[in-house]
Amino acid sequence: MACVNIGVDDEEMAKKKLQLFWNKYKTKCKCDCLDFSLPNGNFLKYSISQKMPEVIVNLADTYALDINFIDPQDGLNLLDWIVKEMKSPNNTNDNIKYWDDLRIMVIEYGGKPSKK
Repeated sequence: MACVNIGVDDEEMAKKKLQLFWNKYKTKCKCDCLDFSLPNGNFLKYSISQKMPEVIVNLADTYALDINFIDPQDGLNLLDWIVKEMKSPNNTNDNIKYWDDLRIMVIEYGGKPSKK
């Protein structure tokens, strides 16, 4: 989607293309799946809901993409959404630990709360 040509583009060119794509389309990268609690929510949130946090690591660390934007679907950025999910009354202790570990990871990769 970002027109990266694997095998031709070097790492810097791939990074630049992905950053241009992300800056333009980050709020339009949505997922709508039955097992995702946020219909048409951003795919970063979906990847975490599906226990694929490495997506965040790759995007934030490897490609330096913005993970602090507001998802228009719920008005929350990634860190705000994680904190909200962590506080869900349906969580077990193991689930709360998973969400807290994600919260810490997202902060380590530059995540910031959008609300004061």
